[in-house]
Amino acid sequence: MLQKRQSYIIWKIDKEMNSTKEYINIHKLIKASDSKFLKRLPNFVIYLIKLIIRENKINRILTVYADFLGIDFLPKIIEELNIKVQIEGIQNLPENGKCFFVANHPFGFVYGLILTNTVACKYGDFRAIGNEVFTLIPHMRPIVAAVNVFGTNPRLYLTELEKLFASDLPITHFPAGFVSRINKRKIEDSEWQKGFIKKAVKYQRNIVPFYFYGRNSCLFHSICHKKNIWY
Repeated sequence: MLQKRQSYIIWKIDKEMNSTKEYINIHKLIKASDSKFLKRLPNFVIYLIKLIIRENKINRILTVYADFLGIDFLPKIIEELNIKVQIEGIQNLPENGKCFFVANHPFGFVYGLILTNTVACKYGDFRAIGNEVFTLIPHMRPIVAAVNVFGTNPRLYLTELEKLFASDLPITHFPAGFVSRINKRKIEDSEWQKGFIKKAVKYQRNIVPFYFYGRNSCLFHSICHKKNIWY
C-alpha cells in the first residue's frame, strides 16, 4: 500500500511538472541576446543563473495565473510572493494620472510590481517602461512599453513610446535603467537617464517620485562589483 502511495505521489508531481508552461527560458534568452558579453557566458554560469532566479518556480507561478493579464495579474503575483507593502505618502498622489511615476532601483523586479500595482490601484490603466524581456510574459504584455536595454531600440519601439508619451496614460519608469550597485564604497543608483524629463516637458507630464528603502544582498553586490554583470 505504501509503495502504491509513493508511486501516486511521484506520478502526480511529474504530471504537474509536465503541465507547467515554459514562459521563461534563460538559456534561450541569453543566446538570442544582442549582448556579446551574455553570449560568451559558459553553460555552467547560465545554469547557476537559472537556479538563482528560480526559473522553474517562476514558470510554475505564471502557469497558475495564466488567466490573469495586465493590471489583474499584479495583485495576484504580489499575493503569491507574500509581499507585505507599507507605503508612506500615498495621499500625495495627484488626481490627474498623466505623469511619469519614477523611482530608484535598489532591488529588481519585486518593487516594480509594487510601483505598478500602486499606480494601477489609483488610476486604473497605465504603462510601464521596461525591458523587452517582460513582453515574453503574456500576463504583463498589455502593460509594458518595451525597450531594448542591451542594444538599439527598433523603430517600432520608439514609435510606440512616442504615442505613449502623448497619451493621457500614467507611465512608470526607473530612470537608472540598472539595479543599484557599489560605487565608491556606497550602494547607489547609476546616473539617471534624463530623457524622460524632456518628454515630460514636451507632453506636459508631471513627474512624481517614489523612493524604495532597502538593498540587495552582499553576495549580489559582490558579484556585480567583481564581474560587472548587468541585472
